[in-house]
Amino acid sequence: NRLKAELVEQQERNDQHQSELQAIESDIDKAIREAQRVESKISRNRDTLDQMRTDLRLTKEQHETIQRGFRPKEKSLQSLETSMLEMEAQKQSYQEELGTTLASKFNEDDKQKISELEKEIKQLTKESKQLIRDRTRT
Repeated sequence: NRLKAELVEQQERNDQHQSELQAIESDIDKAIREAQRVESKISRNRDTLDQMRTDLRLTKEQHETIQRGFRPKEKSLQSLETSMLEMEAQKQSYQEELGTTLASKFNEDDKQKISELEKEIKQLTKESKQLIRDRTRT
């Protein structure tokens, strides 16, 4: 009887241990699934991080390329702006000069010669017209 009681007690302990073992195995399975889920998430995050690093590197390279091209263009722009300002000043000077007569630029001797030449041109024009009239009458 005592052996039977011990056997029953052992059987109950065994059942209890089996139940505890199943609970522990269930917890282990849950922990493994959770670990796999976390590992999978870490792997995806690592892939995302690697892609972001690659994108960042490419963006930096593109930025540097743009900057290298930008500096000469900026210098060229400054040079062109300076040239444009010089041309604007020259244009203004020409416009101011446009309103003046050419004779105002000459000294007194040249003005005297121009006046004499104008008189001579008028006289020669008058004579030329007279000769044409005379020829057309004859």
